[in-house]
Amino acid sequence: DFYTFEAITSTGESHTLPAAIDHINLHIHGGDILFLEEAEITTAASRRNSFRIIVALNSSGCSQGQVYIDDGETRDSFEKGDFTFVTFYAEKNTLNSGAETFNYTPENDGVVSAISILGIKTRPKSLIVEGVVVDDFSYENQVLSLVNLQLFITKPLQVLWFFSED
Repeated sequence: DFYTFEAITSTGESHTLPAAIDHINLHIHGGDILFLEEAEITTAASRRNSFRIIVALNSSGCSQGQVYIDDGETRDSFEKGDFTFVTFYAEKNTLNSGAETFNYTPENDGVVSAISILGIKTRPKSLIVEGVVVDDFSYENQVLSLVNLQLFITKPLQVLWFFSED
């Protein structure tokens, strides 16, 4: 569930879900990575906001996603190559990223302020973000949450989580 991060396990069968008149059932497919930024009136204004990344691990503990970023105003940004395209992937208790095309830097330098990793079965004992041990994380209902980050979507990113002191 997109709003609560509650897992709904399915092997392809149909599920009937309750939905109040003011609620849209929205779900994240295991194996996908979503990139969110706070909405504004224009895309250009949104680009000043930080990113939040949601990693939904599949049953094998893997996921992947890509994000395309341009200024939201320039015509033909793709054709001119004035954009950044970044691939993220998670596997073996590691989240990595790499810019495949890097020709545009967002106004806020593409700050990533929060990462949520869904589907981690047990609480990690330790985390390393960008080579630094991080103690400030939360874990609840199979969701690992990191907030108050100052990472950059335009630079390679690495988050590792460990379940033992090895």
